[in-house]
Amino acid sequence: MPALSGPVDQAGVVYVGAFRLGSQVQYLIAPAGLAALGVTTGGWGRLPTAAIFVLVAVAIVPAVAWAERTPPLGCQAPKPTMTLVP
Repeated sequence: MPALSGPVDQAGVVYVGAFRLGSQVQYLIAPAGLAALGVTTGGWGRLPTAAIFVLVAVAIVPAVAWAERTPPLGCQAPKPTMTLVP
């Protein structure tokens, strides 16, 4: 039997299921909410949705570039391979 991790209450029940419930709810509500926004507002509700996707698309390029430059937590930055000439 696999070992379970997480907080345990007096009866020995692990709360991992309650934690994962939040992510499952977002997968259920997000598509329905976006569809309802586009349909019930007469079409103008698609504009905020499109704006969110455009903002994320524009922001992802600098975010990925920063992540490539930044060393992982707990690791030291690599030493430069060549010396700088003053």
